[in-house]
Amino acid sequence: MIALILGATGMVGSEVLKHCLDSNQITSVLTLGRRSTGKTHPKLREIEHENFLDFSALQNELETIHIVYYCLGVYQNKVSKDDFWKITVNYQQALIKELEKVENKITFCLFGAMGADPKERSPMLFAKAKGRAERVLMESKLDRKYIFRPGYIHPDNGFRKDIWVTLFHPIFRLLPFIGVNASHLGKVIAQIGITGFEKMILENKDIRTINIT
Repeated sequence: MIALILGATGMVGSEVLKHCLDSNQITSVLTLGRRSTGKTHPKLREIEHENFLDFSALQNELETIHIVYYCLGVYQNKVSKDDFWKITVNYQQALIKELEKVENKITFCLFGAMGADPKERSPMLFAKAKGRAERVLMESKLDRKYIFRPGYIHPDNGFRKDIWVTLFHPIFRLLPFIGVNASHLGKVIAQIGITGFEKMILENKDIRTINIT
């Protein structure tokens, strides 16, 4: 199988990339982003792409893909409201539009978040945007779809920690059920993309209980 990863330089996407490169079931990995991951591997190929509202130039590449891991995202407080919506919803919508033209059966794994509101009734931008992204995927013609809704995500393996991690880490140690380690989340997302799962939407508690070595 050939896997495509968007957001491979991020905390979760980098863990998905690692698991895919280690998997015997994945023969090739293609990353798509604005910058290189900085990794080298015989199975890895990278494409730097600037316009995430238009993937039409990559149609030939997309026709070879079997699994898409969509780990692209941004913190709401890092960008404007319009940019948050564009990055969270419109980028994914543009990619799915191109993927729907592909004849291959494609599995799409969306790295979402706890609290996403597909009905968009929440007053919170975060919940509405994440919910719209889920609905765009669920209403698409793609063959298999999985949505992952983790709570707090704790970075590990040396990934850069910010002020929020410093604040939440003591709480996470006392109440581990509120979240999941990034390495475990990445493994779960990657492996379910490969083997499938009985649920289409996996909440934080589901992710925590799945054991992948």
